[in-house]
Amino acid sequence: MSCAQICGLHFVNVLLDKREEIPFARHLPNIQLHSLPEKNLSKAKENVIRNCAVRDAWPWKDIHSALYRNMDRNSAIFHNATLLFLADQYPLTSNRTIPKEDFAHISPPPHSNSTVTSHYPLIPDVAVHVRCTDIIYYTPDRDDYGFMHWSEYRKHIPLRAKIIYILSEPLRYGGSRHDQPERCKILMDSLTNYLQTHFPHATVNLIRGAAMTGLLILSLAETVFCPPSTFCTWSSVGRDHGTVYMLPNRLFPFEKLSNFSSYENHHIHILHDSPIYQFGPQTIEKDKKEFVYEMIHTLTEE
Repeated sequence: MSCAQICGLHFVNVLLDKREEIPFARHLPNIQLHSLPEKNLSKAKENVIRNCAVRDAWPWKDIHSALYRNMDRNSAIFHNATLLFLADQYPLTSNRTIPKEDFAHISPPPHSNSTVTSHYPLIPDVAVHVRCTDIIYYTPDRDDYGFMHWSEYRKHIPLRAKIIYILSEPLRYGGSRHDQPERCKILMDSLTNYLQTHFPHATVNLIRGAAMTGLLILSLAETVFCPPSTFCTWSSVGRDHGTVYMLPNRLFPFEKLSNFSSYENHHIHILHDSPIYQFGPQTIEKDKKEFVYEMIHTLTEE
């Protein structure tokens, strides 16, 4: 779609072999007519080769790419497809819930009569996304992955929040990767308890996996926290409501956000003064108990 806009193609038809197998993909536009097409078709084809070649694992970072130039428009298309996907999968608003079996950790308010129920709302008040296994796995080699300091959640989560979801990857995501899954289990359970402590009137639930459910949550929750993650970023930047807190990082060209209506309308906040917390090889090589203790201490230290 971006290539068609930049290059002047008369029309573009997107063919996706698995469109019927991937419900979300059915709601992405598959044909687009250009309002001012390039008269010289050969020139349009040359423009495609020049502008649309993927040179990077993250082509939206390339200032010469079509994705970069049309990023705000693409995010709006993505968000609209998310809304259509929601209406398709959950046509009745009364059925927009998640069964308790889909949560890895459920923590109702400790000082209330609340108990674990059979279902919870599909869209929470607050969503916290953490790519734990990836962060631990990539940290020794890359400076664009890391954790958000947990105090940022305490600062920015509204006190009125009643439902908070933490979204993380499955424990066996990407294979075992040594004992990262065990470390992430302890770390994410600790984050659940941390949020429960500081927001005692809220239910704090942990979800592992469930990518399409996560897409809806990150797109529609009133408050979202995105540490470095392309999944979280693309799910949330096209929104027209609520608030997203992000850490600046090299996975996304944040200088382009000034073109986004969500940024102009103050839906997106970049936490420039909050560093990305990483753990070098010496920390990662420590035994599991010592490693997790050091991580939690660092992420909670004032």
